[in-house]
Amino acid sequence: LREQMATASARLESKWAATAVVPRRETGMTTFPDAEHDIWFSANRTPLVEGYLSESMDGRMVAPLMGDYRDAEVGTLRMRTLPNFWNHSSCDHAVTTRLLPIGP
Repeated sequence: LREQMATASARLESKWAATAVVPRRETGMTTFPDAEHDIWFSANRTPLVEGYLSESMDGRMVAPLMGDYRDAEVGTLRMRTLPNFWNHSSCDHAVTTRLLPIGP
């Protein structure tokens, strides 16, 4: 799987270089989390496995392209905040999760 991801990364990063889609290999724009520097959020874009356009079960798109995307090969944009929120956005849909406590 690591070899597949490395191949996909190399191919897509060169393709994305000509567009406004910015990849990020690290797990976030900064070290995450980093309490010493009060960093409680993270965002990064990573490629999907070769042959996948979306994070659906089979990798096929489940809806039309979102927003200004003109190409389905945009990988996945992931955003996280501590302690309880994350979002994964593919070319065609986004999934957001927020956890809330049920008591004190």
